Parts: sequence; structure tokens; C-alpha cells
Amino acid sequence: MKQEIVIMLFQKEKLTLAQASRFAGINRIAFQHLLASRQILVHYGWGRGF
Repeated sequence: MKQEIVIMLFQKEKLTLAQASRFAGINRIAFQHLLASRQILVHYGWGRGF
């Protein structure tokens, strides 16, 4: 359930990749694999001052 919330916040660009992976309790690579398995594009916050 926690990962579902984190994924939703990541998709809405409320969390960066680093924040989302930390809140999900997994490393960045594992979080990226989780996103890829759901066909969710990874954004890196370009243009948002990150």
C-alpha cells in the first residue's frame, strides 16, 4: 500500500526519484525497476529547479 501511494506521488511529480525510493523503502534502481514494470516513465525534475 505504501509503495502505491509513493508511486502516485511520484507520477504527480510531488516527489523526486530519490525521495520516492527512500519513502518506498527501496533503493533507486529497485524503484526504477518497479516503475518500469508498471510502464511508468521516470522523470528527473528537469525544469523544476531540482
